[in-house]
Formats: sequence, structure tokens, C-alpha cells
Amino acid sequence: MEEKQEEEKEYVRVSFNRILGKGSGEKALEIIKKKENAKIDLIKICESLNKTMTKRNKQLLVLYLVFIASKSDNKIQKNELEGLRDIVDLLELKDEDWNLIRSWVYKNKSSQMD
Repeated sequence: MEEKQEEEKEYVRVSFNRILGKGSGEKALEIIKKKENAKIDLIKICESLNKTMTKRNKQLLVLYLVFIASKSDNKIQKNELEGLRDIVDLLELKDEDWNLIRSWVYKNKSSQMD
């Protein structure tokens, strides 16, 4: 399990560096390390995102989270799936949005969502 977490962190680091520029991945990992054992107020975060993000951007965010969750082993574990579903609900997305994301992932066979 710990090896899987390290692979996921490496994926985040590389993705941040690629998308936001060199060094941003390391900064992201520093933040993750500081917050790793801290309790995350997911409700508060999602409430804030609901005020600033469009529905389309929230769908893209969830899609990106699905890819991060599945990257290390091409599968999404049950607890990850439950967490993603919670985020979908907190972002005030509908079942049809979740089903659209799931169908896109299945169609592209990039991961398995149980």
C-alpha cells in the first residue's frame, strides 16, 4: 500500500511539473507531506469550489482525480471510489455527471472502476 502511495505521489509530482512548470511538482509534494496526516475539511473545500468553478470545470476536476486515483495500478480501489463519489456529491454534481465520467473512463480503458 505504501509503495502505491509513493507511485501516486510521483505521478502528481511529474504531472505538476509538466502542467505548471519545473519545480511545481516538488512544491506540491512538500505541501502534501506537511498535510499528509492532517484532517482535510473536504466539505469546506468543496463549498469554496462550488462558489468559483463552473459545472464543466468541476467535471474535469473529478475526471482528473479519477486518473490520479487509478494511475498507479490502473484500478480504482473501493475506498478511492467511495471518496470520489463523496466529492461528486459535495461538488453538487448529478448522478448523470458521475455516470458520464465513469463511461468515458471505461470507454478509454484507462482504468477499471469497480
